[in-house]
Amino acid sequence: MKKAWLFLLSALLLALCACSGGESPAASPSPAGTPSPSVSPSPAETPPAGAPAPSSPAPEPFAVSDLINETGVYEDSVGNRTTYVYTLPHIDGGSAYADTVNDEMQALYETYIEPEFENMEGGYSLVTMEVGYDVYRNADVTSLFIHLYNDWGTSLYWCYNFTPDGGEVTNRELLTLAGMTEEDFTDAARGILTEATAWRDAPAEMNDELERVRRLTLAEDNCNAAMPMFLNDDGCLAFIARVYSVAGADYYYHVYSIQ
Repeated sequence: MKKAWLFLLSALLLALCACSGGESPAASPSPAGTPSPSVSPSPAETPPAGAPAPSSPAPEPFAVSDLINETGVYEDSVGNRTTYVYTLPHIDGGSAYADTVNDEMQALYETYIEPEFENMEGGYSLVTMEVGYDVYRNADVTSLFIHLYNDWGTSLYWCYNFTPDGGEVTNRELLTLAGMTEEDFTDAARGILTEATAWRDAPAEMNDELERVRRLTLAEDNCNAAMPMFLNDDGCLAFIARVYSVAGADYYYHVYSIQ
């Protein structure tokens, strides 16, 4: 009987130790290939509800500013007064393509504008009176259009197309946005240039010469999907075409749009 009481007393003491909150034994390692038990962070370590996950900063979108913006009235040494306008763009940010465009804008400045400032210093007449640019934004394409007008009555044009981060939009990508294939574009451009070179009121004796320059204008190596193109302010696909001429220069550049 005494042994029985001793046994009951021992069992009672073991039960009290188990409920006393003493230190737990160390956890066994998880079997290979199974995740370790998660441990809840303390209140100080818990991120606030709804806090955004940290991320790398988004790249700055490219922007267009002025490389040069000069306007004035100039009078040469013999009294000819000329209003001049010289503006060229500079691409801020962007990509390697933007850097290439900036290099080309610097080259245009050195070729066409810088000599005019030298002419002003020497009292000479100006050759190039206007260089300017326009920026057209359509959906995910920003088009840059540069024009030049000179004293010979001719015009020069350049265009560039950018993605939102300043990368290049190719002609093929522009055509896709316009829902056109290269063949569609070439056919449309050929129709426009055929109309532009109709010369209906020309004398009959000029027919042979007119036919010659028409053939040059519509030739495959002159009228194709590689012509410079851009989206204009109406969102229409525009292109810069070389149109051959029977008078003056061999050819002139013109801008047309496909409606």
